[in-house]
Amino acid sequence: MFNNDESCKPQVKCDVENCTYNEKKRCHVGDLKIDSCGNGEAETSDGTKCSSFKKDSSFSM
Repeated sequence: MFNNDESCKPQVKCDVENCTYNEKKRCHVGDLKIDSCGNGEAETSDGTKCSSFKKDSSFSM
């Protein structure tokens, strides 16, 4: 059985201003997916990417 209590979810910081799921610098996607940029392995954070990213079409600078 899963606990759907919002207080149990990790707080994921997000600095991508034009992502649909970014609300006040916090990620609010239901299922966060992080992948590597290549062969399935990463040496640093530069070798990873957020596959949950969805461009916010209403975003303007």
